Amino acid sequence: MISLSIRLIPLLIATQSFGATELDPFDAFDAQLQSSFQAIDSDLSSEYEMINAAINSGFQQLSKEVESVWGQGEIRLPEKHIWVDYSDDKSTRRIFDFASES
Repeated sequence: MISLSIRLIPLLIATQSFGATELDPFDAFDAQLQSSFQAIDSDLSSEYEMINAAINSGFQQLSKEVESVWGQGEIRLPEKHIWVDYSDDKSTRRIFDFASES
């Protein structure tokens, strides 16, 4: 029990030496973590926007290529439960509807 109280003395001295205007070490650490989380969140949001833009651009390009071969009314692109696979020249396609198993 004595060794525990001896170890607490430096902590008590350190806590008492902080003035009323100084930041509590835990508050400072919390602020640092919050700042880090905000920076990470911002970076992830930027990366998500870049990836989303690339996906949209890819879908637009594929749509143009498919339309040039199949025509406007026959454009089929992948969806949540539908996989659409085209040959390199877009002349043949396979459609798998995972929801209906067809």
